[in-house]
Amino acid sequence: MKTKKYGSSRWVTSLILMLVTLGVWYFGMYVCDIKSILTDTVFLIVTLLALIVMLFDIVLALIFLQSDSRSKKKK
Repeated sequence: MKTKKYGSSRWVTSLILMLVTLGVWYFGMYVCDIKSILTDTVFLIVTLLALIVMLFDIVLALIFLQSDSRSKKKK
C-alpha cells in the first residue's frame, strides 16, 4: 500500500493562512475603518496579535519544510 505524503501541502497551507490573516487584518483596519472605532491600545494589541499569528505560520512552514527534507533524505 502506498502512503500519502502531506508535508508539502502543510507548509503551503500555513503560508496561505498567513496571507489570509494579513488580508483580514488589512480589510478590517482600513477598508471597514475599524481603526477609527478602536482605541490606540486595542489597535496595537490587534496588530501585534495578527503579526504573532503570521510569524507562527512562518515558523510552522519552516518546520514542515525541514521535516519534509529530513524524510526525503532518509529514503
